[in-house]
Order: sequence, then C-alpha cells, then structure tokens
Amino acid sequence: MMPEKQKEPFTRFFNLSLLLIVGEMIFADYWAYSRSYYKDPGIWSTPLQGRASAPEQYRVAVLKFADFLSRHSHIGMRHALTVIDFTATLIAVFVLSSLGKIYFRQNGFTREQQMLGSIIFLGLVQYYFLWVTDYQRPETLTSAMLVSLSFLLLKWKLPLQEKISSLCSAFLLIALAVMQGFVRADVAFALHAGVFLTCVFSNGKEFVLTRKVQLATSAVAALCAGGIQYYLMHDVYPYATYGTTPVVEFWLNWGPRRLLPFGLFVFPFIATAFFAIRRRYRLDGAAVALVISSVIYLGMWFAVGKIDEERIFLPFALAIAPVTAFLFTARLFPEKFQRNNLA
Repeated sequence: MMPEKQKEPFTRFFNLSLLLIVGEMIFADYWAYSRSYYKDPGIWSTPLQGRASAPEQYRVAVLKFADFLSRHSHIGMRHALTVIDFTATLIAVFVLSSLGKIYFRQNGFTREQQMLGSIIFLGLVQYYFLWVTDYQRPETLTSAMLVSLSFLLLKWKLPLQEKISSLCSAFLLIALAVMQGFVRADVAFALHAGVFLTCVFSNGKEFVLTRKVQLATSAVAALCAGGIQYYLMHDVYPYATYGTTPVVEFWLNWGPRRLLPFGLFVFPFIATAFFAIRRRYRLDGAAVALVISSVIYLGMWFAVGKIDEERIFLPFALAIAPVTAFLFTARLFPEKFQRNNLA
C-alpha cells in the first residue's frame, strides 16, 4: 500500500507481513479441511453428486473445480481446495493492497501516514482471517477474490484506449458476476445492486465507466447472478431442499450467542459505514457502492443466514478493508483530512 518509490525498507516489511498472514491463514485452512475430511471422508462427494441440502447444493462450483484438479493432478480434495484458497487469497489481498496505494496516494498522505495506514490494513486482514475456518466453506475465499477484483474494476481504469477500456471493464465486471453466480450468487447480486443504487442516486461521475454504462453493466450483472441462482434451484438441483433448517433466521439471530461474535466481526465495517453516513470524509463512487452493497448483504445475511457464521460476510468485510484503513488513518489526523475528498 506504499507508493512505488517507497519500496525500501517498509514495503518489503509490508509485503512479507502480508505473505506471512496469508501463509498462516492457509495453514489453518488446510488443517480445517483435513479435520473435515477425516471426520467424514464423503463430506464433499455428497454435493458433487447433487445430493446435498439447500443452499449448500447451489454453491458447488469451487468443489467441482477442486474435484477437477484432484482427478487430473492426482492430489487429494483437501489439497486441491487449499491450493484454490491460497491462490484466491493471494490475489485478493494484493489487489486490495494496490487499491490502498491508490487511496493513500490520491489523498496526499505523508510517508508516515501511509505507513500507519498500511499497518492498519495488515491488522484488518489478520483480524478477518481469524474467522475463516469457523464454519469453513470452500466458496468463501474465492468469493473474496471475485469481490476484490470487481472493486478494482470499479475504481481503476484499464490502461487502454477509452472505448476499449470501457468495453473491457464492463465485460469483465459481468464475467466476474457470472463466475460469482456459480460460486455464491447472493454475493454478486448484492454487490451489483449496491453499485446500481449508487449510480441511480448519484451523478455516477466517480466510476471508471460512465453513469449509463455502469447502470447497464450492474443491471445485467445482477440479473445474471439472479438468473444463475434460479437456474441452479429449478433446473439443475430441483430436489435440493432445506430439510429441517429454517429458511428465515431473522428471529433466531437475536440471541446473545449469535449477536456477540457477529458484533465483534462486523465492528470495523460498522465503523466504516458510520464514517460514510456522517460524510465527514466524502467517499468516491466505488467506495460508496461497496458500502451500500455490504449493507444490502448484511441485511440478507441477518434475514436468512446464521450471523454467528462470520465467514459469510468475509468477502465484503475484506474488500472494504482499504477504505476502512484510509478512514481510520484520516480519523487520527482530522485537521488535515476532515472533509477531504476520497478520490
């Protein structure tokens, strides 16, 4: 998250720390998969054969890819899943690190302030990764990668000719939404619903794409995600049911045993949303869209998910970490950054 000219020595420390955090998390990730496998060797064969309960059965894309890797590279499923998680995590954290560089550089942070913001970012990544193996699911880190890449495309203009850049950005956003639709469709739907609403209620000038193009792109992406979910539910796996699991968890989520871990996990995001709502620091279009998308997904999670399964919200919590790091750092220097635009 430091500028290119500041590579010595702090950037080496930052990159090494990020790699160590990823390595630590993947080590725990592998052993969590191993425990699941030794507890039930057929744990992944049930959804692969289409016999799992909803909604697990609709989120089988990562398992299918892991099964492909396992059969063609002669490694176990738990090893294949770990390889996928490692790749997805590495891409996600360094994409978000690059976004942090953009936010810090465009807002005139001094070297010391950038170092502080980078350390806050490291702390946030470490904090969120502590929750990954709690109710672990294969789609969690892949979703984090796809949301992070989508955030990058909303914020960063591709270094191509104007029309080609816009066309490629729109195509890639829709492609990522389609991929996310097969991994976990509700994430893609919430993300692009938030972007769409941001374009509707603002001038949309702070996105890479023009307002009309971004509106159309997000509408198509959200429809694709919804269409994929409908296709999986009604055509591919019509017999998958929730069984004894309640579809609506809203009233069950008000117990202290669920609220306490939920509150601890979402505290950094709640603080970010609070700063955004107060508008003491004006966020750019991509950041506002991500906050709105996160709020939408938070509502969906509270209504139909178990809020003590914190990894459900990880893709959004992790993606918004660069913005959280910026706001927390700016909060420490209010005389310089108060009412300053976040570019």
